[in-house]
Amino acid sequence: EDETLWIAKGFIEEWKGGSKDSEEFFLRALALSPRNGFLYARIGVLALNLRANPFSSCSYLELATQHGYKSAEVLSGLVFCKCLGSNAEEVPWEALRKILALDPTEPFTSFALGDLLLYD
Repeated sequence: EDETLWIAKGFIEEWKGGSKDSEEFFLRALALSPRNGFLYARIGVLALNLRANPFSSCSYLELATQHGYKSAEVLSGLVFCKCLGSNAEEVPWEALRKILALDPTEPFTSFALGDLLLYD
């Protein structure tokens, strides 16, 4: 079996709106290619989009960065997860600003900055 087939199925399902099924396809691909940072990133971002457990999302996003996948989406999702439950003094504001500078349209960063600035 080739992980490419599962990745393709995952994207098709995601495009059709079936994020939960898409996540399952990406997990199958990950089982075949456990060092693929892109797959960890997709699973972590999908979990955030599904409003799943942010701690499992954070774990997948951390694994993505450890395997060399460091897109703005992954980095901002990771910072967003780590900001949950933090008080204003613990929030890595500089990290959020740097990620926002990389991609000002990144939804997790924009949301995190907008939401967290209300409490600062």
